Amino acid sequence: MRVDVSHVDVWAVSIKDRPGTLAEKLNALAQANVDLEFAIARRVKPGTGVVFVTPIKGPRQIRAARKAGFEKTKSLHGIRVATGNKPGFGAELTMRLAEAGINLRG
Repeated sequence: MRVDVSHVDVWAVSIKDRPGTLAEKLNALAQANVDLEFAIARRVKPGTGVVFVTPIKGPRQIRAARKAGFEKTKSLHGIRVATGNKPGFGAELTMRLAEAGINLRG
């Protein structure tokens, strides 16, 4: 089975923890034709959240992301693993990373 692994830049923005703020940020990206492969939002503390997305490619898309408050993270690194569908592959991959002494956080 072929496996393609590549580095991806992760972008983040703080949001107010209320209905609609995530939609507003993602809509700003959609208007610039950003084609997201990953997005996750979580609460940081009461009233505040953070959104992580990837990828943001192209000058127009990067300008739109920055205008919406997104910044490329400096401390969070991402990898993209593309492969066919094989049950248990995620467990196999993370086991190999652990055996190599690589710690994942997210």
